[in-house]
Amino acid sequence: MITLLVQQPGQINRVFESDRAPTVSSATTSWGKKERLLTQEPGSPERLAPLEDTLELRLYNNAAEIKKDFSVYAVHLNSNWRKVVFSQLDDLLDFDAWNDESAFLTVDSFRTFLRFLAYANPSRMPSLGVDSQGNLITAWIDDPQRLFATFLSRDRVSASMIGLTTRREQELTSWLGPVVALREAVERMGNRNCLDVDVV
Repeated sequence: MITLLVQQPGQINRVFESDRAPTVSSATTSWGKKERLLTQEPGSPERLAPLEDTLELRLYNNAAEIKKDFSVYAVHLNSNWRKVVFSQLDDLLDFDAWNDESAFLTVDSFRTFLRFLAYANPSRMPSLGVDSQGNLITAWIDDPQRLFATFLSRDRVSASMIGLTTRREQELTSWLGPVVALREAVERMGNRNCLDVDVV
């Protein structure tokens, strides 16, 4: 009996059990990575078998779900945005870099971030991270101004902004509210440069 893990584009994590070995070919997935495709010989019996719930499998599925949501919205972004965000997501959910303090990224938090992109349309790309509760955290930096935001479920955002007073002294402001109001709060605090490139 031969049991093999199969990863096919659009069909994640199939397991074939058969008395005959499958043939092997390769193809490029929608994420641009080479995967091995296993095809059963004609006439050989096959059936699906349960998969072991490994950390690597859970990370793969978490990344796939997040990337699917982002792909729907990414049609509104330029290619550089898509490339950078996908790369950061890969780093956040990388099995080889995983440690005890890492956390899975919750879908609801990421969708709040996508709604912010739709509402605010920032031109400056943020750095991405994940907090211990699985919420997406972001950082927009245009020294000396900084914007740190934690995207929560139910379209809520917690943000901290560092800006300059009229005396050119640093000032820290905390904010909590609906995602639709975050850009307005950022501009009211004088931190618009964090979101937009080349603001006069």
